Amino acid sequence: MTTQTSAIIAAADAVRAAHLDALRPLAEIAGRTVTAPPTVEASLAAALHLIAAKPALDHAVTDLLRELVTAGISSTKLARLMSIRHSTLTARLDAPAPESPTTAELHLGMFKRKDKVSIRAARESMIAAARSLGRTYASALRRISTVSQGSVPEAAVVDEAVEAVLHLHRSRQQLDAALDPVLAALVLGGVRRMSLAEALGVHPNTLQRRLAGQPLAHARHADLVDEGEGKWSVARAEVGRYKPTDPELDEALVEAAVAEAIAGIQETGGSARA
Repeated sequence: MTTQTSAIIAAADAVRAAHLDALRPLAEIAGRTVTAPPTVEASLAAALHLIAAKPALDHAVTDLLRELVTAGISSTKLARLMSIRHSTLTARLDAPAPESPTTAELHLGMFKRKDKVSIRAARESMIAAARSLGRTYASALRRISTVSQGSVPEAAVVDEAVEAVLHLHRSRQQLDAALDPVLAALVLGGVRRMSLAEALGVHPNTLQRRLAGQPLAHARHADLVDEGEGKWSVARAEVGRYKPTDPELDEALVEAAVAEAIAGIQETGGSARA
């Protein structure tokens, strides 16, 4: 095996290892059960760990891109395959290593008071959200993992590494979307949206748009439906001033009244004016 091939395999393994380290706290959340669900605080810490690791993850992928350029893949070709500007890729390749990530410390200001039902739903829902996120990352990293194991024939390592990087790059939207159910469960459990937006480095309105399709992020305790085994759904409940004051009509009584009215018309003979 040539030095060049070994360098590519080592860089691919560094990408895999960096992602595993970033995902480890959430993997522990995914391994919990409904009988012993994670706390909201532990779930927030796990999510913040992954968010804070993003610069390090990007840097690990950039190191692999550098090895591919050294192996003879032009930066122009890589930029075209990644559908980005060549200047953007060049700036990325020239960028220094990021500083060691510092995960934000948890404090009371990050939370607001929530009812027991919402907290329970958040804790139990987090397990499935973390498992789904893990599966999404595993799919995105599948080809990188294959290269990192050194199981690809040496003549195909460069081409396979290029395809692996492209596969991971094209999975960015899915990876971002996989985090949204985790964020929604945190919001349900009482984590303030502003705190999550600050951690993500986005405007609160951007976070709001990401959570728009997550029912748990907008649910009140009255809306939550326990479907068992840690699964919760949302059914908007009419409470407070939106709750109807009149009792609901019995459908059977309505049908009987309609039938009686029709029978009465038939007996007396209906008439219509032209």
